Amino acid sequence: MKLILFNKDNLILNFLALFLISIVLYKIWFNISVYDYYYVIFWFCNISALLLGISILLKFKPIIGAVSISVVPAQFLWVIDFILFYFFGFGFGRTSDLADYSMFEFYLSVLFHLILIPISIYTVYKFGLSRKSYLYSVIIFITLLLPLTYFITPESYNINCVFYQCDLSYEDYFYSDKNLYEGTIIYLILNMFFWYFIALLAYFVYFFYFKKFIKFVD
Repeated sequence: MKLILFNKDNLILNFLALFLISIVLYKIWFNISVYDYYYVIFWFCNISALLLGISILLKFKPIIGAVSISVVPAQFLWVIDFILFYFFGFGFGRTSDLADYSMFEFYLSVLFHLILIPISIYTVYKFGLSRKSYLYSVIIFITLLLPLTYFITPESYNINCVFYQCDLSYEDYFYSDKNLYEGTIIYLILNMFFWYFIALLAYFVYFFYFKKFIKFVD
C-alpha cells in the first residue's frame, strides 16, 4: 500500500480523502465533547467514511470497493429522507432528530451524508473495483460492525438500526406493538443476512451494469 498524499496527479483524491477524515474526526470530537456521545464512533457512516479516506491515501482497493458497495445501498434512503425532510418538512422518520440540531450541525450532517455516495462511486471509478470488495464488506461492515454495535451500544440509540426499524424513534418503538424479533439477537442475525444479500447485489450491479466504466482489479 503506497501513500499518495503528495502525488500531484491525485490532488482531487487526496483532498477528498483528507476532507472525509477531517469531517469524521470533527463529528466524533464534537459529539463526545458537547454531548458525551461516545457511541457516535459506531455509526456506519462514520466508520465507512473514515476507512474510505484512509484507503484512498493508501490506495487500498479492496476497502475502497467494500465501502462503495456498502455505502450506496445503506445511505440511499437516508439521503432521500434528508431531502424530503429539508424541502417538505417530513420524511420516513430516520432523520427526524435533525430538527433538534443546531443549524451548523444540521448542514454538516446533511452535507456529510450527501457526499458520501458520490465520493465512494468516484473513487471506485478511479481505482477500480477489487474482486475482494464483497469479502471485505462482509467482514468489516456486517460480521464485525453490526454485532459490535448490538452488544456495546444502548438500544435507545438504535445505532445502525440493529435493534429495530430505522424509521422509528425510540419512543415509537418502546410504546408500540413490537415485531416479535425486534430488540433481540434474532433481529440482529436477520439484519446481517439481509445486508449480506444487499452488498452482494450491489457488487453484481457494479459488475454487470457498470463494467464499461469501472475496471475490475485484484
